[in-house]
Amino acid sequence: MPFNPTAFYEFSSWLNAKLPDTGFQQSVARTIISRAYYAALLSSSDVTGARTLGGHDGVINALKSKNSMTGNKLYALKVLRQKADYEKPDVTRLDINKALRDSKSILKYLHKTTDLTQSNYLN
Repeated sequence: MPFNPTAFYEFSSWLNAKLPDTGFQQSVARTIISRAYYAALLSSSDVTGARTLGGHDGVINALKSKNSMTGNKLYALKVLRQKADYEKPDVTRLDINKALRDSKSILKYLHKTTDLTQSNYLN
């Protein structure tokens, strides 16, 4: 069975729920943002047919051509992912919330999942 990229969103949501228990850790916070982005990017690639080889902008632009607001959310999510992956300044709870909110919105637009509440993940 091929990998379903919404699992990245589900994992991010699960990590976010566990973050208060572990104390706010940059490594966990950055992973949440990164995986939320890749859930949206790979799902967008599946729907648009655009590929990520050679860069992610092709997928973002293909999504923008279908729905500019949703494509702009994917671009904003990419910027947050770049901050999380490549920059040293701390990511914040606001960054996490925005990443999860935008990823969920993109996934809902793409109709990739009907339940993103993550109540059963890794139980």
